[in-house]
Amino acid sequence: MFRAKAVPLLLIGLCLQGPLYAQEVADTVRETPAAAIRDNPGSWENRQVVVAGMMDRRVETRAVSGDAAKFFYIRDAYGDALLVRTTAEWPDVRVLYRIQGTVTRDIRGQVFVDEETRRALPMSGVEGFDRTSLEDPTVSRDAIAPGSGEIDLPTTVVVDPPLVEGEGTPLWMIGLIALTGALLLAIVYFARKPAPKTATAGSQASQFQASSVSPPPSAATPPAGITPPLGLPEPSTVIEDRTVKFYAPPPGTVKVLGGRLEVEKPEKNTIRFFSVPSSNGMTEITFGRKPGKPYTHVQIKQPTVSADQARILVKDGTYTLENVSTTNPTTVNGEEVPEGGQVLKDGDRVEMGEVSFVFHS
Repeated sequence: MFRAKAVPLLLIGLCLQGPLYAQEVADTVRETPAAAIRDNPGSWENRQVVVAGMMDRRVETRAVSGDAAKFFYIRDAYGDALLVRTTAEWPDVRVLYRIQGTVTRDIRGQVFVDEETRRALPMSGVEGFDRTSLEDPTVSRDAIAPGSGEIDLPTTVVVDPPLVEGEGTPLWMIGLIALTGALLLAIVYFARKPAPKTATAGSQASQFQASSVSPPPSAATPPAGITPPLGLPEPSTVIEDRTVKFYAPPPGTVKVLGGRLEVEKPEKNTIRFFSVPSSNGMTEITFGRKPGKPYTHVQIKQPTVSADQARILVKDGTYTLENVSTTNPTTVNGEEVPEGGQVLKDGDRVEMGEVSFVFHS
């Protein structure tokens, strides 16, 4: 069923990803510095460019009958200004814009960008623009291309077909081809992947689950080298992921205590405690990087945890945490566990090295 639905869904995703990727590529086009266009107008004339900056000031123009164009200077992140012609509304002052258009020279030789699209950007959207001083928005005369502030609007501007900078296959097309290949591989993978087996009637799920659990051994074949405390049954389940490892007895054989530790990071898991009284009448659960006995030890695999890190003593429903390591502290709510231990309360955050737990009573 899943494989049958996956193919049309992936094909729909392929159709949608193309325009989205093209838009993303367009959004990441590098801007051309205003000085490069201003200082070499012959090299840029009739070419498509993208410039970014803020409107510095409007330019008074002598209107020509039938021409509704406006002119303004835009200043880029380097403080250089470039003249822009637009038929749209005036841009807002102190707003960063990305403008795309064609570099044009009028009959007097004045260079400007014929605006085709304009898009407002966050101030962090253009590299280096956060360093630009915004205190004085007036363009200096040195930053403006030659010519007076009063500009003749040309009655006719002859522009060759826009040239795209660079040759060869556009980047967005290369990305689209790569994305198409990846989606085709995914379709083949899901088409060939065998369907998951359905559980047979009468099968029973384990009461303990982890993100990555080893196959549970049976009571008749306990894990090699694992010996439970005297008089207790062999473990039936191994709860293990990349962070912790501990064992659970067969259901109904050993009493499960009410308290538990929820592993928050690096991976989520739940550690339950079992009633295994020691010689002093208390249940003792140890924690550390080295392996230990089932039901009384939780192995923590992270290298920032000591071989013998900490222990919890349980008596009459009270859980007391003690630090054992002399090199790696154990903390509760950010404070190191004092000598003599600390009684845990519901919601306390316990940290051993880089592993974080939340205690629930």
